[in-house]
Amino acid sequence: MLGISFRSSASPESAALVKRLKAKDAALRGKFDLSPVLNDSALPPERRKETLKELLKAIHSHKGITALAWNNAVLSEKEFKHLSEHVKSEKPLAELDLSGCPVTLPQLDFLVSCLNSNRSVGTLHLSNCRLGNKSCELLSKLCSIHTLTLKQNEFDGLGISCLVEAAENSLLRNLDCSYSALLQNDKVAAVAKALVKSQKLVSLYLQHDRMSPSVESSLRNAAQQAPNKGLQLYFEYAEVFRKPTPRPSTEQPADRSSVISASGVGESQSSAILASEDDYPSSAFRSASSVTRTPTSILPEGLPPRSPLSSVASP
Repeated sequence: MLGISFRSSASPESAALVKRLKAKDAALRGKFDLSPVLNDSALPPERRKETLKELLKAIHSHKGITALAWNNAVLSEKEFKHLSEHVKSEKPLAELDLSGCPVTLPQLDFLVSCLNSNRSVGTLHLSNCRLGNKSCELLSKLCSIHTLTLKQNEFDGLGISCLVEAAENSLLRNLDCSYSALLQNDKVAAVAKALVKSQKLVSLYLQHDRMSPSVESSLRNAAQQAPNKGLQLYFEYAEVFRKPTPRPSTEQPADRSSVISASGVGESQSSAILASEDDYPSSAFRSASSVTRTPTSILPEGLPPRSPLSSVASP
């Protein structure tokens, strides 16, 4: 997929690009990046709005843009609505990337409505968009998205469970919640319950998500019980919360015998704690060669397969 970006719509280069789009230049097919225009602080608001309309109109006439991106942009309500309406009418569009754009609940609600009207869009990237659990409830209404990337957001296990459950009544198959969820024991029950019932979800990414070893073990067990035996969970590089290692007492012992006793107990306890596999995810003690099965080519373009540290073996 060819990525195209440009400087400013006020420049001669941008004007020439619009002309090429209208002429249906085959070299511009693929991914088109609107970010440079939306992030150009030199453009007055009215001029930016006009430039945006001109570009979107040219993109629509080109008929060869299959992926649209606008990243790290702060959009007004009207601008976001205008872009969402373009997505609604752009039938060749297969992928939308809004990563880095703060998205409010009203904006997300309108975007979901537009995406449900354009079933050609199957991949949606909403990384680092400040999405919480209520945002996940809105995203659970998506009908045609098969790959949903939600890295670096603010939801927790309740949001993840909502999306996992939604996969049973939609086309969602690949869900990436890496760098996002704080999966501790009080929220993991909802995720585990959703995984046990999962029949359609293919992959769930929880890489770099902070969780205890017991939480990871609970999710692994839930995935093994799922009706869908092809379900893959990804945990590598997960940050693990550990209890502090007890330190020997700093108090002065009464006699030499107590020094030997205190030292021996302290060292023994410390060594046992550091050597215990319970303090680490089981993945930390396994090499890549110990994985029972690697994922097949089930992931669509845009979400490359990664080595799973938790795979559910086929019966």
